[in-house]
Amino acid sequence: MPEITREDMRFAGRAVFAEPGDKTKRRRFSAVAYTGATVQRQYGTMVIDLATMQTRRQDQPILLAHDTDRIAGWTDSIEIDPVAGVTVKGFLTDKTDDGRQVAALAEDGFPWQMSVSVGGEIDFIDKGEEFEINGRTESGPCYVLRNCFLGESSFCAQGADEMTTAQVFHKKEAELMPDKKFDWGALSLDELTANRSDIVDAITAPLVAQHEADLADAVTDALAAERNRCAAIIGEASEVRATHECYSLITAAIKDGGSVEAAGSALAKKMLELQRAAGAPNVGTEAPATHPAELPDGPQKWEAEWDKSLELQGEFRGNKAAYLAYCKHNAAGHVKILNKKNA
Repeated sequence: MPEITREDMRFAGRAVFAEPGDKTKRRRFSAVAYTGATVQRQYGTMVIDLATMQTRRQDQPILLAHDTDRIAGWTDSIEIDPVAGVTVKGFLTDKTDDGRQVAALAEDGFPWQMSVSVGGEIDFIDKGEEFEINGRTESGPCYVLRNCFLGESSFCAQGADEMTTAQVFHKKEAELMPDKKFDWGALSLDELTANRSDIVDAITAPLVAQHEADLADAVTDALAAERNRCAAIIGEASEVRATHECYSLITAAIKDGGSVEAAGSALAKKMLELQRAAGAPNVGTEAPATHPAELPDGPQKWEAEWDKSLELQGEFRGNKAAYLAYCKHNAAGHVKILNKKNA
């Protein structure tokens, strides 16, 4: 294993700042000093295990390029999250040239990056071996720093972890910043979008894709069901041999979204009315000599009821044989009619 010095164990990223305000108040900054990603060093790939990383204190120096003689400010809050990375917050000083330089370049739009200096145990992962770290899947060869302590953080022109950021706040904005630590568990979607849009994109992308797929399937299923309904209504018209006088009923049933059963019953009734108007026999125009209620239960009574009731003929869509078969099975006790009382 190559010799690794403390200078090698530094990981950097970008910084962001806000405008100055009241000169009597210190200027705040906030920075993602390390994202948890792998970085390339002279001897190979390295990553810090954030799950085992610690800090001994919340107030630590903020340097320029890890030079202990170049003080830019100090922290008052350090948060280490296995997924979100290392976030440092604090103040810039206007008492040193370096603190003023960091602020002045930030005002001018310079994209400061951040870097952390750590010390800890080194674990080597062999080539081709996959491992989970900081919410990611990585593969060797890779040096993993575990049980690290954060020594200091620095503003850098360019760091190893280019995804880090720093923000220097306007004095008035700093007054509005909460003192409590960043609570990822209580984070709202708007706050997460504002702070880590990459996480929001990673979470929502598969959900959006699945929603679009589900919507497409639902539309396809709905179109198929509607085609089947229309075809079934047209089939009902063919079954009762509907004439052109029934065209309006067919059109209305399709347009209004009516059920196939309702359409079939309406068409059957219409056809029976047309047949009776035309003087066709056995469509309810001639009642038997004896009222159906006076006849004994049997085929003669069933046929009499059929001939007398236009509603009954419509219910069975003009199919007398089906009605007689129903009566026969009902009389034998083979039919059970369910309703709200005995369902």
